[in-house]
Amino acid sequence: MRFSHKAFNPDHVVTGVSYAVIKVFEEVRGDYVEVIFPNKYLVDGREVGSLKLTIMGNEGEVTLKLRKDFIGETSAGFKESLISLLEDVLKGLRSGVLSRYVLVVGKHLRNLGEEVRITLTDGGVIEGEVIGFGRTGELIVLTGKKLEKVPPSKVRDFTVTWP
Repeated sequence: MRFSHKAFNPDHVVTGVSYAVIKVFEEVRGDYVEVIFPNKYLVDGREVGSLKLTIMGNEGEVTLKLRKDFIGETSAGFKESLISLLEDVLKGLRSGVLSRYVLVVGKHLRNLGEEVRITLTDGGVIEGEVIGFGRTGELIVLTGKKLEKVPPSKVRDFTVTWP
């Protein structure tokens, strides 16, 4: 899915796509999806998909990969439902509806309470405990006595250091 920076904030698009993945897994397969920030999806502890955000100038692209062997016999209905929901998400993002997506993704975030090490795209490193998911789709990390907000588009590498 390609989009323009002028029309969409890339971090909002990542949150919207994650929302769509969660909802389609729930509705079509009846599965509970856990999100590993910023780009992996798990069902019953198994990775079932991932998302890649690429930004080139004023254009962005989100690539969503889902395991075909996991989706199996529901693949046709799953794809149709996902495409339809992604279209609805883009309409929602255009009209400024982000909070509904953030609430759902935040509830499915597996990283809450985990100690993490995040390498940023600018080479910086943030280490601390994940304590929340912000209003605009950023991860909130407590580093010592300071809160850091980490948007998905700024993450190069993400590692859980504990537990």
